[in-house]
Amino acid sequence: MLPILWLALCLSGLQVRGATRPDSDGPKGSIQGLVVRAGAAALAARAELADAQVELKPGNIKVLTRADGTFTFRNLSPGQYTLSFTREGFIPQEDRRRGITLSGLTVTIVGSEALKDIALPMIPAPAIAGRVIDPHGEPVPAGLVRAYRRKFTPRGPQLKIVKKGMTNDMGEFRLFGLNFADYFISAAYSDRDRAAAIGRTQLSANVARADDGYATVFYDSAEDLTLAQSAHVAPGVDTGSLNIYLRDSKRFSIFGFVVPRTSSTKIMLVPKGGDLAQPDDLIQPSGLGAFEIRGVSPGSYLLMATAVDGFLASDVIEVRVRDADVENVRIPMQETISINGRLFLERNLRADLTGMHVKLLRSTFEFEQEVEALVAADGTFTLDHVSRSAEYDIVVEPLSTGTYVKSISVAARNVLPGKAVFAPNQPLQIALATATDELAVHVKGPDSIGGVQVVLVPQPELRRREDRYFTAFTDKSGDVRLTNVPPGTYTAYAFERIAEGAYYALAYNPLADSRFRERGLPVTIGEGGGMKQIELTVIPASDTAGFQ
Repeated sequence: MLPILWLALCLSGLQVRGATRPDSDGPKGSIQGLVVRAGAAALAARAELADAQVELKPGNIKVLTRADGTFTFRNLSPGQYTLSFTREGFIPQEDRRRGITLSGLTVTIVGSEALKDIALPMIPAPAIAGRVIDPHGEPVPAGLVRAYRRKFTPRGPQLKIVKKGMTNDMGEFRLFGLNFADYFISAAYSDRDRAAAIGRTQLSANVARADDGYATVFYDSAEDLTLAQSAHVAPGVDTGSLNIYLRDSKRFSIFGFVVPRTSSTKIMLVPKGGDLAQPDDLIQPSGLGAFEIRGVSPGSYLLMATAVDGFLASDVIEVRVRDADVENVRIPMQETISINGRLFLERNLRADLTGMHVKLLRSTFEFEQEVEALVAADGTFTLDHVSRSAEYDIVVEPLSTGTYVKSISVAARNVLPGKAVFAPNQPLQIALATATDELAVHVKGPDSIGGVQVVLVPQPELRRREDRYFTAFTDKSGDVRLTNVPPGTYTAYAFERIAEGAYYALAYNPLADSRFRERGLPVTIGEGGGMKQIELTVIPASDTAGFQ
């Protein structure tokens, strides 16, 4: 579990950068503070929160709060820092006047200043609760409930399963540990759905077999994920009890075959808009390559097949189930290829690159699929099981502070912008470089300007690359410094409040781009370690409500 958490932190650091890198010499300061329960939550228990993790960036220094909820960071050089804080079962309570957001608090140390009495409030993480009821009005025990959340990427929005659980004997469910966001909630009842939740776990004898059960239903009453209504979880909003009513609607089957016939073939099935990394079903065809997927409710689905440990793979097949069985679905498979490559750091060709990864992201709005390789100390790597018909974006991680991907080429073709297609015997060359330029931003607005999110959006041809977006939050004075920005042309925005990652919509949604084009400021960053200063006017939260 710890390696997974470590990787998640590394990925997060890649996508959200921008704190000042303080000087190593000169006077030293410190930060002292307290993590507390906020508001009414503190009345029923101790206000201080022990064992909360507080992280200081830059530096990625992590400490746990003491029994009295306090924490301390010492020997800090002058500069701007971000304090983020987490604890299981809690989330930060936003206070924009003080600059506190869900991402943390930005503070500035001047000289040997000792910042004291910094209070970081947290509130219990929200939950969604409700009941699942069968067509006869009876509660559904051991039914599967899923919560989907929209994830924004530069390649388009995707829906991810973020929580799932089973109903109790009264048909009740409670999905806890959520964040403030919009969720799509589904309920399902069948042997296949149970297997997706608990695998081979044996339920008690008094829980009946579900067999084909009932079709998956989303809140509120939609059978198709694309038509579902979201449940809005926000501060001060009571979602109440979400009742999901299953229907005894007709179920259908998908019949087809894979070619060529191959043993150990697995077919993945997900609803359109889902994620093939989280398949609901893994179906194995017969020795003749034929398959049947039973109990499918109306809707759009994605199918993909792999075989012989990934050496054969199909393209992604979309299947629409309407009011009848779907027959003769053909899934052609082809041999995958291996791609050799080299990663190097400009001006330091002998740099030890041990521990770095090169990742291919299959480029589609519909799902996300990854091919990953570990980089050797000399920068060489091999990517296996690469499809010859798919388009891929190329990611390098983890990138150390100040390092960026400068160029990527395949057979003399520039594939840095993404959508790379590979052929056999075409090596991949990736050059890293060091960025030293900084951007000082001051945000002005009619109200509080602390906790405003400043975003640098790259030039259009690089907008599929997450590592070319830079974002940070202003301190209570409305100031923030973005460091180690690669050379190039950007557009800078200041959002009072925007959904997490929603600014990626500027990459693929022309309406979103035109909506905010006049609110952004073009910025050109050069090479040479210079500092540029700009001033932005905050875009109010009312203008980004519902923005996606």
